[in-house]
Amino acid sequence: MTIQYANERAFTRPRPAGRAKRPLAILGAAALALPLILQGTAAQAVSFAPTDAIAAITSGTTTAGYQEEFLQAVNSQNIWNHDVHLADTIGPRVAGTPGEEAAAAYIEQTLTSYGFDTSRESFAATAQLFADVTPSRYQDGYASWQFRPASNAVVTGADAPVADNLVDIGGATADLAERTDLAGAIVLADWNTSAAVRSGVLTDLAAAGAIGVVFAKSEGISSPEALPNVGAVPAEAQGLVVVGAALNQGARMRALIADGPLSLSIATQVGGDTSTNVLGVRKAANGDPDAPIVYIGAHIDTVVGSHGASDNGSGSSIMLELARILGSYSLNTEVRVGAWGAEEQGIKGSKHHASTVMTPEDRDRTIGAWNMDMAGTGHPGDPGQEFGFWALTVDGDTVAENPVLELADEVSKLAGHGDLQVGQVGRSDHQSFRDVGIPAAVFSWMFWAGGTNIVLEPAYHQTTDTLEFVSEERMAIAAQILGGSVFRAALEEVTIEVTDEQGDPAVGAQLALSCDGENTWRDAGVTGDTGSATTHVPNATCDVVALAADGARGSVAAVEIAADPTVKIEVSSDAIAPEVIAEVSPATPASQWHTSAPVNVTLSATDNADDAPVLESSLNGADWAVVTEATVLTTDGLHTIAARATDDFGNQSDELETSVGIDTVGPELSVAVVPEQRGQLEVASNDATSGVARVEYQIKNVAASSVAAMGAESWQLLADGEDLVDNTVVAAITLPNGQTSVAVRALDVAGNVSEVAEVTVAAAPTSSTPPAPIPTNPPTTTPTDPTTTDPTTTTTTTPSSTTATGTTPTQSTTTANASLSQTGGMPLVGAGAVGLVLLLTGGAALTVRRRQARNAA
Repeated sequence: MTIQYANERAFTRPRPAGRAKRPLAILGAAALALPLILQGTAAQAVSFAPTDAIAAITSGTTTAGYQEEFLQAVNSQNIWNHDVHLADTIGPRVAGTPGEEAAAAYIEQTLTSYGFDTSRESFAATAQLFADVTPSRYQDGYASWQFRPASNAVVTGADAPVADNLVDIGGATADLAERTDLAGAIVLADWNTSAAVRSGVLTDLAAAGAIGVVFAKSEGISSPEALPNVGAVPAEAQGLVVVGAALNQGARMRALIADGPLSLSIATQVGGDTSTNVLGVRKAANGDPDAPIVYIGAHIDTVVGSHGASDNGSGSSIMLELARILGSYSLNTEVRVGAWGAEEQGIKGSKHHASTVMTPEDRDRTIGAWNMDMAGTGHPGDPGQEFGFWALTVDGDTVAENPVLELADEVSKLAGHGDLQVGQVGRSDHQSFRDVGIPAAVFSWMFWAGGTNIVLEPAYHQTTDTLEFVSEERMAIAAQILGGSVFRAALEEVTIEVTDEQGDPAVGAQLALSCDGENTWRDAGVTGDTGSATTHVPNATCDVVALAADGARGSVAAVEIAADPTVKIEVSSDAIAPEVIAEVSPATPASQWHTSAPVNVTLSATDNADDAPVLESSLNGADWAVVTEATVLTTDGLHTIAARATDDFGNQSDELETSVGIDTVGPELSVAVVPEQRGQLEVASNDATSGVARVEYQIKNVAASSVAAMGAESWQLLADGEDLVDNTVVAAITLPNGQTSVAVRALDVAGNVSEVAEVTVAAAPTSSTPPAPIPTNPPTTTPTDPTTTDPTTTTTTTPSSTTATGTTPTQSTTTANASLSQTGGMPLVGAGAVGLVLLLTGGAALTVRRRQARNAA
């Protein structure tokens, strides 16, 4: 919510004559072309709104605006605790007395803790007589033990009280001089309205040897709870301590006496002839020496004998709570908190400050003065004169005539307390400010009876003004209305203007703002018929968001809140879908297969308008689910992750499909020697995940020179994975004549290696005629018949050359298969029913055949 005026003039802060309170005030129309920091107007924004802001608006989870936040921050317990300290721990706080000084010190210390710079102001006050009484026993409950002394009796001072047993003579007036039980005692006597009777009683008690007299009011006496004014005593009694007590004080002493002997210690004193103000100041956050000023104030003194829980512990306690809250904000307005002394002597403290301490420039800069007096009584009022919360001005201003009333009325409505009740009265500290031309009002719980007539609580200026007659709830209401209006005066007024893509006013757009790094979005109101709204913000840097009724949105970032800025936002819609990105970690190898787990797939999405599109994924065809973390793949296999994203306009991306292969296990492998043909190996290899890529071999027991000669010093290709038929291949390799050990291994596509299989091939049979080498130029061959068991005899003639053994080749007749198993040479290709025979360049001949055909043979 925001405070909006209905058919009203805009509230403006006063500006000092001849100077500009804000830079804009002297720039005129030329300011419209200046940057935001000077003119207080933000450039029109065209960016889309942050997603979390839109979510907060649409879900109704925006937090309170600054004004609502202030109202919620009022802590009634804090107010109550302050009043307990002032009214009960300290007690009566008569101007110029130690009680007033103790209250001033407490307020000064508290304001300092809230970040205010504090100072004292001393001024002349009237010295007053008072008597502090200490009983030997107490009753439970709140009570005043301050009495009023006679004007010409003994003044003991604080350090030399008179003390003795209390003897109650009630209303006795005769034969007192002859009583021996009164010698050395303090006498409790009923107050008599006749000064002559009182003088006679005092003369007789002095003659009886009493050292002190307490006159206590009794039932039937007017104003029974006000301290009686003893006045002057006869000469015979001027050596006594003589004090007057109220009805409740006398009743309490008599109740204590009924339970046993009671002694009193009475110190009669004269207060000082000076009083004190305490001023707390928080300068404007922007450092402007001409910043506007707001005052909140309350008097701290009481009348003699009164604890002043309502008058005016309530006002002082509310003032301290408001200082706490105001001190927590950065404001471009100077806040002054005044605890005024000697109000009960004729508003002396506030008058001294407003008339003497304030400069003319200070007065020009001051928006208004909010004063609290008796702002917490629990008295309900009488029929026809029910108590309410009233704002009173010296001249009976209307709400429209006084900015203090105007703002308090708006806040009263905002807080749910209805229209502010306004009336007329002076005689409190607000008058001191009004008298120097500053708008001011006093706020109280009371009844205004018209004119300057007010009905106050029964405990007003009585000894019964104690905490039991104060309402914590009412003090909190007073704090909300008064403090909220002071806060409103100290805030910047931010105007937010929203237009659609055609430049027309966006009516009904919901607004939110987030300032100074907050993690939440505050409600900033709804635009009206002109497409604008106002909200109130302290000194801050804010992001401002608008959501139109049709879903269009816009925002402007980093608005410097100063000089009552105007923020312009253009809202727009979005038809561009998000883009989804998948990141695989570790990076995918060239083989496209990972050989270890886990593998992490992190999905993200970007969008031109939505900074957090809703991202969903489906793993291996499962249901779509919102992505909250990376997908962690731990099992072997080929995994497929589909992903899609949807922005808050409803645009959905194309599906992105990411495949991740994981194969952590090498191929299965078995190797057998084909007994029918030396040099042929039958290899069976299977890899259910990435598949067999190739099979390799290595001849193990040949001398290094011979191996090098044959090119077999390392692993050599035996067969490609694609050569396997039903996971099986038969390959022929060139072997030495002797018994030979052959190592074989298989590698899968991922790069995993099987266990090495090792076979032993028997030595070749001896022959009187060495085999002929395969000629350099390919000879003409006759393929063998795979259905016969005896190989076809082939005669091959080769050119003269040197064999691997260094002998001269000769023409030889042998079987083709036998020659092939013992010699190397150029690639030879033969086809027949048995399959495909390859003589590999590396020296291995590969025969691919179906196992069924070989078994049949």
